[in-house]
Amino acid sequence: MDTKNNVSSTEVLNAPASASNPAPRLADDAEQRIHMRLILDVEYSLNGESPERLAEFLHALCDHAAGNGMLTHSSLAEVDGWEAQAVQMPDPIPKEDLAEFMLRRIENGQLSLENIAASMARYGLEEPHKFMGEIRERMNQDNDN
Repeated sequence: MDTKNNVSSTEVLNAPASASNPAPRLADDAEQRIHMRLILDVEYSLNGESPERLAEFLHALCDHAAGNGMLTHSSLAEVDGWEAQAVQMPDPIPKEDLAEFMLRRIENGQLSLENIAASMARYGLEEPHKFMGEIRERMNQDNDN
C-alpha cells in the first residue's frame, strides 16, 4: 500500500467543511474504487544491453514510484495494490496479413462461423503481446504445413 501523503478515511470524514475543504460526498464502495492502467511503451537502442536487464530497470522504476508515493502524489487516494509487468513487445502483424490468415482459417474450416464471435471476444480481451504471439505461432504452423 502506498502510505506517503495518506489521510485516513476517518480523518477525511471528520474534517470540518469549508469553502476550501468541502464536505466529502459519501458514495457506495463501488463508486469509491477504480482500476487504472498506465501504459508506457519504450523503444530502446540496446547498445550491448540485454532486454532482460532493461525490463529489470522498468520494474525498478515502478517500485520506486510506488515506494515514494508517486502513484497518489499529494491526493487523498490510497493504493490498495499494484502490479507491473515489463514485456518485450513482438513486431506488429500487418493488418492485411492477419485478415488473410483469418479468412484462410474460416475457408478451410479451422475457424467455424459459430465460433467467430467468441474468438473475436477472446482476442479483443487478450493482452496485445499475447495475442500477437499466439497468432504468429499459428501463422508459422500454417506455413509449415
